[in-house]
Amino acid sequence: VVLSCSNHCANSLSTLGLKTNVLTHYYGIDTEYFKPVEKKMEFRRDLGWDLNAKVMIFVGRMTHSMGLHVLMEAIPSLLSENKDLKILICGATGPLSDEVNSLREKYMDKVLILKQILRLRLI
Repeated sequence: VVLSCSNHCANSLSTLGLKTNVLTHYYGIDTEYFKPVEKKMEFRRDLGWDLNAKVMIFVGRMTHSMGLHVLMEAIPSLLSENKDLKILICGATGPLSDEVNSLREKYMDKVLILKQILRLRLI
């Protein structure tokens, strides 16, 4: 038996020819450790963002394999349809770093990039 973090990944394994049972097991979040409600306002104040703004966060390497390219393609329509949306991209630099920086330049007040952020800063 092989464990997968999503149905998409599980299906990809069978597409690649894996001939065994693949079970999906979604990752969980330790809500005792990650308490976004308690830190949310402080973090927004530190960034200079409206406390009522909607915030979308991507955390992961700046690579295609992490799916960042999908978010990047959606950013223009997401921002045009949601005027109070802010997008925070956190993660290690990678092949998409230059493209992410271009988005930041285009949407200065809407997109923020935090590279190599400490885990404690996200809590």
